Amino acid sequence: KAILLGAVALLLYVLVKVYEEYFSRKASYAAPIAIGLTLLFIQLLVRIFDLDSAFDYLFASIIQLAGFGLIFYAVWKVNSK
Repeated sequence: KAILLGAVALLLYVLVKVYEEYFSRKASYAAPIAIGLTLLFIQLLVRIFDLDSAFDYLFASIIQLAGFGLIFYAVWKVNSK
């Protein structure tokens, strides 16, 4: 649990920095990254607090996949310019 709580703290710090970047510079790449990291944060919280059934694990995995997909899209979008 201590490692997961450390991951939550680190992800929360990165989230704050990405949202600051988005709101201060209105960078187009920052919005999908911020949403993707938010989904990863939600997924991490679901795994910390509630993984009693296979449905919970599936739900957390789908959220994680969506988060990584958004981050991948943002990186692809920036690299294709």
